[in-house]
Amino acid sequence: MREIPDGFKEQLATYPQRKGNAPLRWGQVKGWGNDTVANLYVDCPDAERGLVKQVHVRVSYSKPYGHPVENQRALLGQLVADGARYVAKGLTCKGAEELPTGPATFG
Repeated sequence: MREIPDGFKEQLATYPQRKGNAPLRWGQVKGWGNDTVANLYVDCPDAERGLVKQVHVRVSYSKPYGHPVENQRALLGQLVADGARYVAKGLTCKGAEELPTGPATFG
């Protein structure tokens, strides 16, 4: 977990626009992914220090030749959402209990 550096949200907005990448959404949480990776960035406020930290959860795999992309993206969306939910709750991030129950979706 790290403090969000200046300009990071602007930089993050460029990742889905790169060739082969797509935006990834999970409720209010944003990220990006492609056929082999999914990334989510969950805000985790630190009230004691007055900071907003961010949890970055990444799931990736080596794509076997000929696998259908749609099925893999759905699986990556489910796995990264499950991981983000688990980590945010484990770190007791404010709002972790309100995170969506379903998968992150591409597009």
